[in-house]
Amino acid sequence: MDDILVSIKALRGVQDVCFYHDNQVLGSTFPPVQRVAIHAAAPMLEQVFAALQTIQQDHEEMYIAIGDQQLIAYQIKDCGTVLLLTEKRVNIPLVHMGVKSAGNKLKAALAIRAAMPIQAAPTVTATPPAPTVAEKVSAGIDLKPILDQLQALLLDYFGPAAGFIFNDALDEWQRQGTPQYQNLGQLLTLLLAEFDSAQEKHSFQRSAEAAISAGKLTPTH
Repeated sequence: MDDILVSIKALRGVQDVCFYHDNQVLGSTFPPVQRVAIHAAAPMLEQVFAALQTIQQDHEEMYIAIGDQQLIAYQIKDCGTVLLLTEKRVNIPLVHMGVKSAGNKLKAALAIRAAMPIQAAPTVTATPPAPTVAEKVSAGIDLKPILDQLQALLLDYFGPAAGFIFNDALDEWQRQGTPQYQNLGQLLTLLLAEFDSAQEKHSFQRSAEAAISAGKLTPTH
């Protein structure tokens, strides 16, 4: 779970992050000198969220100015509260997108945590990492260069948020089945769903389809 919080902290302007769930802090990047005070604020903010949601049910964000910094709290439905300390002029839309992307990963981490049996003497078992899409090859076609090209194309439209958008779509594509060349159309559909502008969607689709077609002509070595 800590690696998810570190990915949020990597966003420009974010200084530290903690995640609060079911009356306890499950992860934090705050230094010890700030940890006690910040962690103590989490349950209080959850109570404020509960009060605000009696007025507006979908209220899920809170901003508190602290000099040249601000404390931002995001409540993720059926998950918990993400608390961030940021610069005052942080890019709010980018942070919101980063937390939204991390929310799905936090939910998955909670599900895994809940499914783990309680052991009297916990043991550490090394589990080999799951193969990445880049390691999976179908019909003699290396997917990695194609995927890298698709992510690079997204940068022209979404800037720094492109990585979050691409990784979310990639995760969903993997959940739909075995990643392979003939299923790249499904990944493209997921990426196109992120566009609001019809013109930009059409432009990206043309470039992406060209990249996919070009990748088919490059055999693996």
